[in-house]
Amino acid sequence: MAALQRATALMTEIGAGRVIGPLVDRYPRRQGPRRLRLRRAHLGRLLGMAVPESEVVRILRSLGMSVASTGDGWEVIVPTFRVDVLREIDLVEEVGRHYGFDKLEPAFPAMDVPATPPDPRISRDQLVRRVLTAGGLSEAVTFGFIEAAAAEPFAPEGRVNELVGLSNPLSAKFDTLRPSLLPGLLDAVARNRRHGRRDVGLFEIGSRFTTGAGETGGVALAWTGAAVPNHWSGGSREVDFFDVKGAAEAVCDALAGSARFRPSTRAFLVPGQTAEVVVAGSPVGVVGELTAAVAEQSGAPPQDKVYVAEMDLGLLAAVRTERQEWVQPLPRHPFVVRDASLIVSDALPAEIIRGTIQASGTSGAAPLVGVEFFDRYTGPGVPAGSVSIAVRLTFQAPDRTLTDSDVQQAFDTILAALVREHGARQR
Repeated sequence: MAALQRATALMTEIGAGRVIGPLVDRYPRRQGPRRLRLRRAHLGRLLGMAVPESEVVRILRSLGMSVASTGDGWEVIVPTFRVDVLREIDLVEEVGRHYGFDKLEPAFPAMDVPATPPDPRISRDQLVRRVLTAGGLSEAVTFGFIEAAAAEPFAPEGRVNELVGLSNPLSAKFDTLRPSLLPGLLDAVARNRRHGRRDVGLFEIGSRFTTGAGETGGVALAWTGAAVPNHWSGGSREVDFFDVKGAAEAVCDALAGSARFRPSTRAFLVPGQTAEVVVAGSPVGVVGELTAAVAEQSGAPPQDKVYVAEMDLGLLAAVRTERQEWVQPLPRHPFVVRDASLIVSDALPAEIIRGTIQASGTSGAAPLVGVEFFDRYTGPGVPAGSVSIAVRLTFQAPDRTLTDSDVQQAFDTILAALVREHGARQR
């Protein structure tokens, strides 16, 4: 009002206008003091600290407000000149500002979001690395892009139409996503051989890509040269099929359980030196000897044999999820060992013989707990087209000491099954 009167006086003084009547208030609605409710619990929750009631009353009254206590807080009358105080939160702000935000105690907010569990694939891959490095192999990391000609031998079931090509490759040597980890490993083997490293054992954990299966995780290994380093205590030995088979078994044992091997064929592997890896009845990979043509194409030494293996880690993880872990007490009773030398057809895989022995050994009087092949012989005394296989059978009962009659009965049951199903005879 004072400002309006001063402005009117100045305009009259300089001749910019003249007063023609008294002051008239044209405001359509008269403004009165506002009544607001300030809840005690609301004040403490929003400020994050407790303010003494006497301080709340003192602060609000010092700001020209009337304060009356109620059951759960205060009723506050806000004067008309405080046009900025319209809601309860405005009263909370005034109390906090004048009481002092520096009095707030620092506190870490509650973490309601649970921590994200680690990806199980990380621990799985770390376990595979430990197993294979303990077996003397070295890890390699190769490109996910390879040449189409190098990818074709490893196309799933020979279906080259499932290879994934790149529309804008960096070069012709990197125009296809790898369908297998083996092409990159074989290129690394060839590179090592060109630099004078004859004994090379490599493995890789990574992704493969096809249009049919999409992206799948796997582990592959390539092994050539000596299986063990040359040492003064004994001569070195060349790597063979059973070395790479043992590495595959170690991975399966660590991840999913005991592996079985059955004869198979792959376009890039030598017939008769190829086996499919089976865990819990599901095929999870393949092991075998690389054909000379594929080895030469990849740059690997044609004069030395190259053994490879590749397994699907996703399938192994699925089998592992379904597997139950059982804890058994330590054996308290002695075991009994029986050896048998069998003459069978040389075309009969040892894995089939093992399966027959295990199937027939579960129903005998003496439980069969171990089957081990320890000798293979062909020559004088063995008919042509046959082979002599020596197998060691271990019997043990968890609750009693086996008698000779128990073991003999179980042993005879196993021999009868071998004769009946495979035409085997004791040597």
